[in-house]
Amino acid sequence: MAEPPESSEDDLREEVVAPTTPSAAAESGAGDLCGGSSSSSMGLRCTDHGDKVGNGVRTFEEAHRVEMVRLMMQAMEDLGYTAGRRALEQESGLMLHCPHVEAFRVAILEGDWDSAIGLLPQLRVTSGDPTRLKFLIFRQKFLELLITGQRVKAVQCAQQQLTPCATDPAALHKLTALVMCKEASSVCRWVGWAGAGGGVSPAEPTVSSRAALLSELLSLISPEQLLPPRRLPALLQQAQAFQRLRCRFHNVDPTDCSLLVDHVCTKATLPKHTRCVLRGHTDEVWFVAFSHNGRLLASA
Repeated sequence: MAEPPESSEDDLREEVVAPTTPSAAAESGAGDLCGGSSSSSMGLRCTDHGDKVGNGVRTFEEAHRVEMVRLMMQAMEDLGYTAGRRALEQESGLMLHCPHVEAFRVAILEGDWDSAIGLLPQLRVTSGDPTRLKFLIFRQKFLELLITGQRVKAVQCAQQQLTPCATDPAALHKLTALVMCKEASSVCRWVGWAGAGGGVSPAEPTVSSRAALLSELLSLISPEQLLPPRRLPALLQQAQAFQRLRCRFHNVDPTDCSLLVDHVCTKATLPKHTRCVLRGHTDEVWFVAFSHNGRLLASA
């Protein structure tokens, strides 16, 4: 792999302050998220903030500045603070959603399969191979052609588009065998699409199935372009679970744990008063369990 050309400190500083307007900053952020090597390019734009220790090693905040900003944007969006998210995008010069991902999302939901396939080269796939995404898209196209009665086009799709990107011949054979189904409801039942009852419009299962397809496709896209859903809450939940695991005297409800301080239970939270005395045992009690109705307590 060829090494990147060396740049002087002035060149790097000039690149950092290049976006002087919100539009220019947004364009620069889009380029970082959608093209090239994102980690290095996005990192350059967030240098020169003085967050380095004495030996020149970047601090945690400096190393993860871009990721932290994008996590805050996503959390603000999920909480309904859209205006605040847009303001943070303008001030930071970064973008929450890559434009290519947004265009891809719209193409899938609208059934514009050609546009969706055309956008695949612009997307970073976690596996590095977009074949899986192509198969899922052509599978959806094939099934929609079937339930709308366009059998000839469905067969052409299977031969020219679906077959070349299939990796499981047995699954492909079962899928293409649906051409023999006489009713759209039979196709919907086989693939598990909701709303496949008699007399139901094909558009109803199509809408829900496209949403499910989009969710599966987006899960295969690199988090550099598309953050996993509710990523910041997931990280906070992991941090709390780790703290509870290390809490020696943990004895409180998880919902009572605050995010503002590290969770630590003291001995004061442990029970101190006798509530019930077990009688009839001649030795230590090792196990207790409540009955199904919660009224009796068995001990051993």
